[in-house]
Order: sequence, then C-alpha cells, then structure tokens
Amino acid sequence: MNSRTAHERKATLVTIACSGRVRKPRATESRVRFGYTVGECLVAIAMLLPIAALVTKIGIQTENLSRESNRVQVAHRDLINARESIGTWDFDSISQSNIEAIPIPEYNAFQEFARSWKAVVVDETEPMIMKRITLSLQFARANSEIVSEVGPLTFWVPKP
Repeated sequence: MNSRTAHERKATLVTIACSGRVRKPRATESRVRFGYTVGECLVAIAMLLPIAALVTKIGIQTENLSRESNRVQVAHRDLINARESIGTWDFDSISQSNIEAIPIPEYNAFQEFARSWKAVVVDETEPMIMKRITLSLQFARANSEIVSEVGPLTFWVPKP
C-alpha cells in the first residue's frame, strides 16, 4: 500500500519528467477504476426504496378505486334491473318483504361482501293511487358492518 500523498506523487512525476528519464507509473497510481463502490450502491438503493414504496402504494389505491367503481356500476345495473322487475309485478304484491326477497345475482368479485336490498314502500293516493318505492343495495362485511350503500333509487308504480 502506498502511503505517499497526492502532492508527493505529483512531485515525483514532475522530477522524472524533468530529468529526462521515463518511468512507467506504478499500477496503483494510474489504474482507472470502473463501476460503483458499495457505498454508492447503498445510497442509490436508499434513494430508490421510497420511490418504489410510493409507486406501490399508488398502484394499490388505484386498484381499490377501480374495484369500488366496478362494484358501484354493477350495483346500479342491479338496481335498474330490480326496478324493471318490480314494475311488472301485480300492484297488490308489491311490498317491502317481497322486494327485499328479490335474489341478487352473485358475482365472483363481490364474494367478500354480503349484499342485501333495502326497500321502503309507501302507499300514496294523491294525485292517483300508486306506491312510492325507495330501493337501495347495501354491501356489508362478515361482521355486519355496512361498507357502502348504492342508491337510493326512488320510483313510483301506479295502480292500473
């Protein structure tokens, strides 16, 4: 290992050049090193880890938002289908218990949720005899905690 300082090495080279004697520099003095040191690699990794964590977090949030959006779209479609189905029923058979007994289509994407109809049926006589129905679709976890509710969708069914 060479214990000479950079100034001493430079002075030696200048002396050699001035004396006219050409000397091949030592391997340790002139060797060009390629690549990165371990410290540089560790610093680069330490700088990239928070960025990778942030990108992962954003990706997970985007996936969750996409899943929630899909769930809402499917639930709205189910609400519209239920409304169309109820509109074909006999007027006297429209009741809260019958509406809440409508089967809900099963989707693989929603298996972690228990889904149920929530209906309110009100008889009205003005300006004509009809039933006002407010319908929504609830999503609940296994512990019965309501996660979200799509709706309400309010519509009227007149007596024929």
